[in-house]
Amino acid sequence: MAAETKDWDAATWEGSRRAQLRRVLSLSTRERLIAMEQLTETAAVIASLGAETTQHEAPSAESRRDYDTAPRNSGGDNSSSSS
Repeated sequence: MAAETKDWDAATWEGSRRAQLRRVLSLSTRERLIAMEQLTETAAVIASLGAETTQHEAPSAESRRDYDTAPRNSGGDNSSSSS
């Protein structure tokens, strides 16, 4: 198996940024446009997932009102457990 050489220059934040820039600058115009289209599609999917999550997590005003008026346990009553 051939030994792989590591580019340790990319192991820092600055080095990683420089490596990203080198990689992007080596792309042709066509490759850049394809990458932009893919990133746009990915961003749209992520945005729609975020919108679905916030819709499911946000309780309605009616459910909050029901929760606020629900009877609460006093906390000290554990009559179901026997020791």
